[in-house]
Amino acid sequence: MLNISVLDTEEFLAWVGQKSPLTPSNLGLTAIRKQLSSKFCAVALSDHQQRYDPERRPIVVVDERKVRDFFAFVSTYVTDYTPFSAFFRVVTTGQLDLLADDLGLTTRNTKPVVQKLVGTAIVEVALYLRSPNPHESGRPITLAATGATYSAAAIQGLALSPNADVFAIGRGWQALRSELGGEQLPLDIEALGSFWQVVQLAVHGGGSSDRPAGESVMIRSMRQVIESGRIEDSVLEDLLSSLPELRGDLSRFRGTREGRARAIQEAISLLNNSTGNAGQLRDCVAGCLLSLLGGGSFRFIPAALSAGPGLPMAPLWFAAWSGLQASSDIMTEFNCMGRRMARDWCAERVLYSFPTDDISVLELAGIGPDIEQLPRGQAGSVSVEIYPGVSSRQSISRVGAVSMNSRAEQQRDIKELRALMAHSSAILSRMDSSSASESIPKSDRPPGRNTNARRKY
Repeated sequence: MLNISVLDTEEFLAWVGQKSPLTPSNLGLTAIRKQLSSKFCAVALSDHQQRYDPERRPIVVVDERKVRDFFAFVSTYVTDYTPFSAFFRVVTTGQLDLLADDLGLTTRNTKPVVQKLVGTAIVEVALYLRSPNPHESGRPITLAATGATYSAAAIQGLALSPNADVFAIGRGWQALRSELGGEQLPLDIEALGSFWQVVQLAVHGGGSSDRPAGESVMIRSMRQVIESGRIEDSVLEDLLSSLPELRGDLSRFRGTREGRARAIQEAISLLNNSTGNAGQLRDCVAGCLLSLLGGGSFRFIPAALSAGPGLPMAPLWFAAWSGLQASSDIMTEFNCMGRRMARDWCAERVLYSFPTDDISVLELAGIGPDIEQLPRGQAGSVSVEIYPGVSSRQSISRVGAVSMNSRAEQQRDIKELRALMAHSSAILSRMDSSSASESIPKSDRPPGRNTNARRKY
């Protein structure tokens, strides 16, 4: 049940203009969705908030089929709040479950586990930034780069609620990158979503019996590592039991580091060349084996990145398995970048509060404002809410080059310059032809020495 008021356009304008208070009632999610099918929007208040309170923000709920119309309306008639989503959080009817969660309880129960997963963002950046030339080192990994990844957004979602939709978060992240003209990335968005769905089920629990067999064993194995803090032989045996090519004596993965490295390299080669229909289980197993090289150390990222083209998600699985081990160094490597990421991304979030982003992806996609004209918290980047309570900060250094206004001005300047150059060229041509055809009389020549005379010294 939510404390909510369902409004038409006139009631909404009266409320947002602070001319009329809300009269909320307790409604179930099904009733809210039904009423919103014929109304403009709804305004949800926190349990103890019965009227407009400038210190806390109600949440505006919009039918997911009417989002574009809603933002077109507010951009025209609610000009005191521009962009609207920078001042009011807007959710769709498909996201109502989040408002019914006890988010504080979720954060307390899962925060320590979710924090261990921040290494996935570092590895995702490493995948994106590695040099195409194997003889050159890639660009350095920065905090800003990790915050722009799908993994950063998914971790925020996992810390927010067990009901967070990691696929919807991925769609929002992809939509944002599309709006900003982002380049094609090497990881498939659906593969990323599937990876985070398995991780979510392992972290938050929930039924895995209805999942495919490969996913069930991954979820079950991750839960064991979450509880014990190490990859036991029983975990390896469970994972490898579904891959006939790797069945055998597990001791080969437990010997000296050199012996482990040879055995893992052989196993990775087999997985790369496998033609079986194991889905992402092969990537999961490869990542698990790679994490055994250093006992959870992220110094072995280069080895994970070289897993091969047949195992594109293995590096992210390496990060997940490594982070979940008690011996992991994710919080201290990279100048404690992981600790900073855990602090920021897993901080407790209150949805009934002022938004902290520059705009939401719903509004960005609905009205398509010129990013250059949008008031932003930081120059050179834009912070966008891609899902309720989930932010993604993306660089917009490239946006200026594709801005429609800037492009039009640039084309106009180029046209004017070309016209000026053509005019100047015509004048110079006339002057050259005039000089060649005219002769200057001697009487009109300026006084001076004879140009043919020799200089006397």
